[in-house]
Amino acid sequence: MWDGKKSQEGKKVSFNGDMHEPGSHTVFGKVYKSKGFNEKAKGKNQLTDLVEDLCRNPICIDFITKKLCRHFICDQPTKPMVDHVKAAWKANDGALPAIHAAVLEAADRYGDEHYKFQSPEIWLLQSARMLGGEWPGDPSLFKYDFREKPTGKMRKPARILLEIGHSPFRAKQPNGFPDDMASWLSPEYLVRRLTLAQSAKRIGLIDKKRPLKKIISAAVERNFENSLFWESLLEGLGAGVDDRSLSVAFLCSKEVLRS
Repeated sequence: MWDGKKSQEGKKVSFNGDMHEPGSHTVFGKVYKSKGFNEKAKGKNQLTDLVEDLCRNPICIDFITKKLCRHFICDQPTKPMVDHVKAAWKANDGALPAIHAAVLEAADRYGDEHYKFQSPEIWLLQSARMLGGEWPGDPSLFKYDFREKPTGKMRKPARILLEIGHSPFRAKQPNGFPDDMASWLSPEYLVRRLTLAQSAKRIGLIDKKRPLKKIISAAVERNFENSLFWESLLEGLGAGVDDRSLSVAFLCSKEVLRS
């Protein structure tokens, strides 16, 4: 039903009525009429109605809600978490801003005893945000016209994500990248993060204008309720610790890997 000629990267994806089977269609016991199958509509409205009904289906709401809670809060979402988000979904007719806000509320209200082990990509972005890095760089470097080959700087984020085992655009179908701890917690994946953390300043994850120890101390104060873990790490590292060891100790601590 979709025009392959218009599905290329950088181009709009549009409905192709010529490839749509005319007439009425029955899905989950409901009949969707063609609404006057003419040159202008050609089934487009019919498909829109189907998608909207599927999104309002209780099974769909439950499935997507659990995925959101699992991705942002914990691997095994509790019933109060799920019910809170589902209530927002129904009250706002599936409006995404309200649903996303409800996920944050559920995390704040019910997530104290739970944690989420971060996927490599989220861990990377979270690290840059906490440590003041300009990741992945000046936005002007990534202006792309879809005609020339991407530059080396444009491909830099993809190369780094590949190094930590989360290569973009290569998620296995139909489920995509996993979002549970068991899939990402392995010796190989941890070694990849340890290696990258040693180069955190070089690749732009850290503000290079300020002392690293002060940057991390400020990040801990802003983002963590308990700073004892960082104080303990500093004590164990000693006074003469270098920046590479500091970044590894912080970025690969259990408090940062899971949050």
